[in-house]
Amino acid sequence: MTGSSIRPQYKAPVARTLMSTTPATLQLAKRVEAEGFTYFDWNVDSGDANGNCMGKDYIASNVKNGLRSGRVNVVLMHDSSPKTTTPQALPEIIEDALSRGFTFIPLAPSVPPVHHGINN
Repeated sequence: MTGSSIRPQYKAPVARTLMSTTPATLQLAKRVEAEGFTYFDWNVDSGDANGNCMGKDYIASNVKNGLRSGRVNVVLMHDSSPKTTTPQALPEIIEDALSRGFTFIPLAPSVPPVHHGINN
């Protein structure tokens, strides 16, 4: 892209990497930002990591109950091969969210990042 600046984005590969408040993870969070990255955590947990093939109704319910108006909602979902019910839950989640006035946008520099309470 010409005439645009692109700020790199980072999602920690393991949930606890930037959630923890240990000195090492606080240092990592500060380093990620110092290197010019925007890092994103999530604030809506689908619950699909609680086991393989969690029921699609369970996943949809967790997401629908976790969405909040007036904030950026970042939903944690997994796309590994054992998570076959996660994509099955998506139509219900999307229909519900749209009916409640939510919109879907990609994570981008204009989106305020969601962080897990790290004071950095």
